[in-house]
Amino acid sequence: MRSHIRFATPLASILLLATTSCGSDDSSDAGGAGDGGVGGGTTDATTGTGSDGGGSGGTGTDGGQSTGDDGGGTTPTSCSAATVGVNTDLHGYKFFPANHPLNTAIDKLPVNANSAGWMQTCAGGKTNIRPDYSMPYNVAPASTPAVTATSFMYNSTPYDNPWLIPGDATLEGGPYTAGDDADHHCLVLSLADCQVYETYQMLWGDSAHTKFSATSGTIWSTAGTGSATSSGTDAAGLPILPTIIREDELVAGAITHALRFTCVETLHGYIAPARAFASSQTDATKYTPMGARARLKSTFDATGGGKYSSRVQALFTAMKTYGIINADNGSGFFITAIPNLVTDNPRVWTDDDDAAVKAVTIDNLEFVDSGAIVTTD
Repeated sequence: MRSHIRFATPLASILLLATTSCGSDDSSDAGGAGDGGVGGGTTDATTGTGSDGGGSGGTGTDGGQSTGDDGGGTTPTSCSAATVGVNTDLHGYKFFPANHPLNTAIDKLPVNANSAGWMQTCAGGKTNIRPDYSMPYNVAPASTPAVTATSFMYNSTPYDNPWLIPGDATLEGGPYTAGDDADHHCLVLSLADCQVYETYQMLWGDSAHTKFSATSGTIWSTAGTGSATSSGTDAAGLPILPTIIREDELVAGAITHALRFTCVETLHGYIAPARAFASSQTDATKYTPMGARARLKSTFDATGGGKYSSRVQALFTAMKTYGIINADNGSGFFITAIPNLVTDNPRVWTDDDDAAVKAVTIDNLEFVDSGAIVTTD
C-alpha cells in the first residue's frame, strides 16, 4: 500500500535526532517494515514543529534529505571504538545524549486514554509481538571514500555532499533495482565523523560506486553539528539505526533506548520526536500516531521466572523501561532487529530466545501519554 506523508513548520528552527539506515533482509521473519509515505518536510525533535512536506507514495519511508542535530545535551562519546563491518559491535557507543527523547525512560508515564483503541488497530488482528529480522547496518572505516548524491526523487537541496557510504554497503533486502517497491534502506555509521548516513532505495550511478541517486536520504549528526534540511527515511521521520535490536547490546545485557516497531493502521498525526505521518485516518481514539510509545506493563515478568536468558531479559527490560516507538506502517507490533540474530553460526540469539519473544501477547503492552499529537498538514 502507498500512503502520503505531510509535515509541519520552518526548517530554520529545527533540532533533529541523529542517525540513519541502510539494511538488507535475509530472514524468514522479515516483513514488518512497511508502507509509509514519502514526504519532504521536517519538524522539531522536541516540540513537533516543522516544515510542510511534499511528495507522495513510498513504502516505509518519508522523503527528502537532511542532516540532523542530536537534540541537545551532552555530546555523545566517540564512535571510534566501533568495529568495522556489517552488524558489528559498537562497543558501547551511544547515539544521542542521555536526555534525548529516544534515550528517556517512559516507565513512569501515565497510560494513554486511547491505549485500548490504538492497540486494536495497530495489531490488525495479531495477538503476539514479533521480532522483524530485517534491518542490517554498516560501520564504515574512517578511510571510506566520499561519494556524491546526484538526485533524490523527493528533492531537497543541497544534497549535503559528500556522503560516506562504502561501495559494498549492505542494503535491506539486497541491492535496489529501478522499479522495485521494497524499502532497501541503507544504514551507515561512519567512523570518520560519527554521523549516520541513511538512504531509501539507493541506486549506484556508476560501476565504481562514486555517485548515487535515491528516493530519499538523510544524514544525522551525532555530534550535534548538523543543520536540518528535511525529514528522515521512515514514515515517522525517525532515525532507524539507534532504534533497532542489535546483537552487541543483547550480549552486553543492556539496551538503553526505545525500539522501533510497526503498526497495521496509523493516524494522520504524530507525537514528537516523530516528525511525520503516513495516513489519512483522523480518529485519534482509534488510530496510533507515529512516534507513539508503548511499553510492557509493570506486571510483566522480564525474567520469565528466571527462565529467560540474559539476552531476552535485556530486551524485555528495555521494553518496560524505554518502550517501543511507532515508526512505520507495516505488520502489527513487529519490532525491528538485525538479520544476523537468526543467521549467525554459531548463533548468539537462540531458538528459545526467539520463541520467548514471540510468546508475548499484546495484552501485556500499553501505550503511554508521551506528548501532544501534531496533525498540521
